[in-house]
Amino acid sequence: MLNTVPVADRAPQLGEPLFRRLVAAVLRRATLPAGGLFRTGTRPTFNVHLLLLLLLLLLLLLLLLLLLLLLLLLLLASVSA
Repeated sequence: MLNTVPVADRAPQLGEPLFRRLVAAVLRRATLPAGGLFRTGTRPTFNVHLLLLLLLLLLLLLLLLLLLLLLLLLLLASVSA
């Protein structure tokens, strides 16, 4: 509720705006590095081959799940028939 009290009406130790230090700390953490995230002329910051391998593994996992679902449906169809 302190943020609803005007600065002039606060106790002397609470006289400065409440979030001044918090804003400064957040801005320090949110600022990009001097060269930006991706610097031109350098290697990418991530490994493209690793990303492709992970995507391939994800695709194989999805295919395996589809196969298991199909087998489950065939099993349920044979039990109910």
